[in-house]
Amino acid sequence: MISKDDKQRQIIVNLLTILFLLGAAVWPVTGYGHPATGVGGYPPVVLDSSWKIKQADSPEFSSPLYHDADWQTIQVPANAQDLFPGQSGYLWYRQWVDLPPGKPLYDLGIRLGKIASADETYVNGYLIGSSGSVQPYGLDNLKIRIYPIPAAVLAADGHNLVAIRVNRYYTNLGGLYSEPAVIGEYSHLINQLIRAESARLVLSSVFLLLGVALLYFFAKRRQQVGLLYFGLGVVSLGIYTFYNSQWRYYLSLETVYDTRLYYAAGVITAPAFAQIG
Repeated sequence: MISKDDKQRQIIVNLLTILFLLGAAVWPVTGYGHPATGVGGYPPVVLDSSWKIKQADSPEFSSPLYHDADWQTIQVPANAQDLFPGQSGYLWYRQWVDLPPGKPLYDLGIRLGKIASADETYVNGYLIGSSGSVQPYGLDNLKIRIYPIPAAVLAADGHNLVAIRVNRYYTNLGGLYSEPAVIGEYSHLINQLIRAESARLVLSSVFLLLGVALLYFFAKRRQQVGLLYFGLGVVSLGIYTFYNSQWRYYLSLETVYDTRLYYAAGVITAPAFAQIG
């Protein structure tokens, strides 16, 4: 005869197994961890070599005619706080990029990854995109930047200057700290991001629905405290998964209150699951 407690634990173990299998099944379809080669077969150009960097601000820094011989060099990704500890202001990055011969100049884009504040990105002196907030509560440190590069701004010989201006007035992180910048087919970069974020949205929705259902069952059977802890853990996991996705930016959920909810969900998840046994 199986007791109610044993049956409850078995249900919880089965649900955890289902959640694990869901995550294992969904993650490979995101495209992350695979080469970002587009449908045209053109490999991406990874900008992971030395960048020129300077803590200052001038509109001349975006120009291909500007000489940056006296600038410092840095390997990206890296936290610029190591080079400029305790300093605030603007960081500028510059790097010359040679696109492979035969690479089409249309439908190109650049992916910068995550930047801890606001940025402006230039190619050959032309602003191609900007993002982020200069307000201390507009926390954009998880936002993925992908900008299209108009063919009209690219040099016919494939030799192009990429310049990035980063505002770091209120953050301890600095500049391009999360991943190397990549130039590739814009449509493929966007589609890869959409696949990843769609999978995370599905996962977060499943977690939230399952968590609410478990809390409902607990409300019907108050003696099964394990359902309460498991429901709280799954709801927190759903909130945490959602706020780790790009949907928080698509839906403009990036205020200080949403950030507190994100951290609270991360803190609650593990202790809630630990109480199940």
